[in-house]
Amino acid sequence: MSNSMIVGLFTYTENAATHLGVRDRVGRFEAVLLRFARIVQSRQASLATGNPCQGVFVVPEYFFSERGKKPMDQVKKMFVQQSVLAISRKYPNILIVPGSIYQYRQIDSHAVRMKWMDDLYETVKDTARRQAESKVAKTSRDLLLSDNAAVGFKTGAVKPTGDRYVPALDKVAESLYSGHRPKRVFNNTYLILNGEYHLQYEKTADFLEAKNRPTKEQIFIPGHSIGARTINGKEYQLSFGMEICFDHCVGILKKRNLSNIDFHIVISDYTSTASRNFAAREGGYVLHASTNYQSTGIWYVSANGAPYNMTTDTRYWICTDSFFQNSHLDTYEIPVPPA
Repeated sequence: MSNSMIVGLFTYTENAATHLGVRDRVGRFEAVLLRFARIVQSRQASLATGNPCQGVFVVPEYFFSERGKKPMDQVKKMFVQQSVLAISRKYPNILIVPGSIYQYRQIDSHAVRMKWMDDLYETVKDTARRQAESKVAKTSRDLLLSDNAAVGFKTGAVKPTGDRYVPALDKVAESLYSGHRPKRVFNNTYLILNGEYHLQYEKTADFLEAKNRPTKEQIFIPGHSIGARTINGKEYQLSFGMEICFDHCVGILKKRNLSNIDFHIVISDYTSTASRNFAAREGGYVLHASTNYQSTGIWYVSANGAPYNMTTDTRYWICTDSFFQNSHLDTYEIPVPPA
């Protein structure tokens, strides 16, 4: 296959990885990436050279978290970031989506409190824009009194599995304004190429990110950035769009109405793949790396807009490698999206 690139989709079950600490996860990450890099190297003769990358390597949501899928502190977060950037520099032709880094930060200054209030305000404004584009008329006050990020659960809704709920944004604001010192949890992912960040994306749609803790103790402020970036190569460019788990359920990226996405990338723990929410352009791809192996896969968006599931198509599938318990790396060689 000429003018190709390689895609690697890693999957693992959280139950199998729950005992792994942060340093162990960095080691496992590098081991899987090394295997993928060797496959990319072995197929150099058929790979395009004018694009920003020859391979795309994607890891599921929450891969970088503490034991038991708990948020890590800022020291460990910086260790993970520096480690992943250093590993990326070893493989400069591979675009890396390292799963998400689940982390927390404590309010330690007035400046931090004010910054978080600004973030909350920007989230409300962004949600209002998305609602307006969807022709749903809501004021900012309405949004604060609805569910977190105005998608998903209603305020205080009881899930069938128990008393877990997503607090309304006015409760988050109240915690910040009242002088409490809650931890703020973040669920972020990145586009990394040649040891550099090309995109940092914060999860937008809250799915129990704060682990049902009272807002005076722990909060989650949904992201408001557009999870998309175009990266230039020597001759061509490729555009990437990102979603984290529940974002995909509610179609966050598709609602952005972007028309040039070559690769719509979803990482989850876990959600099903929803073709109704595909945001890739004609000739582009949807890549999903999930902790649910049945959700992990690759789809091609054909000329009529219909998705084609390439996941088990042996014309594109190269191999499946196993690593630690219940983990797999599925590798594909696919045509580069047309310019």
